[in-house]
Amino acid sequence: MLELQPISILLVGGAGVPAENRIVYRTERLELEHIAINNFAVIAMPIEYAIIGRDFMNRYRIRLDGPVLRLTIE
Repeated sequence: MLELQPISILLVGGAGVPAENRIVYRTERLELEHIAINNFAVIAMPIEYAIIGRDFMNRYRIRLDGPVLRLTIE
């Protein structure tokens, strides 16, 4: 269990998906590849994958190499 602290509620929706309220949580530390991110907001979703938001992408250089299924974060 991650024991994340809820900080707010956000209306979330997408293409072809009705908008609904989701709880926003604050993470103490999140690690992806070799990068550690402290004090970051995440939204819990009932999906098996992660969606990277614009606020995260603005912090790092992210390269997706589709043919070899590789994601690189710098």
